[in-house]
Amino acid sequence: MENTRSSSRKLYLGLALAATLALVAVPATAAHIACRVSDTTPSPGETIGVAGDGFQPGSTVEIFYDDPTHQTLIGTATVNQRERFSANVTIPADAELGTAQIIVRGLDAHSGNPTSCSVTIRVVPSDG
Repeated sequence: MENTRSSSRKLYLGLALAATLALVAVPATAAHIACRVSDTTPSPGETIGVAGDGFQPGSTVEIFYDDPTHQTLIGTATVNQRERFSANVTIPADAELGTAQIIVRGLDAHSGNPTSCSVTIRVVPSDG
């Protein structure tokens, strides 16, 4: 009986460890994906630069503006042979003031699977 209990415990611990490693390994495959913006406090209608790394060469990334009320495609870019892209995009003129995200969706350079990254921005009133 003790051997059965011990074997069951080892099996359970082994399965738990395998499940934990599987969960930890999923984000690691996308760890090389990165994106950034030239300005984290843009105003509605302002053009900012968006750049990223780790996407599949020759593929197209889609760049979205995402705030609490809507998500809008604001640009696309072609990924170069160094797994990088850059583009200028315009914050929607009707963007709400406050926190929003710039989301980039594309294909992972290593796996070819769909992936994304995001940058949090704060939309502020224009100076003019």
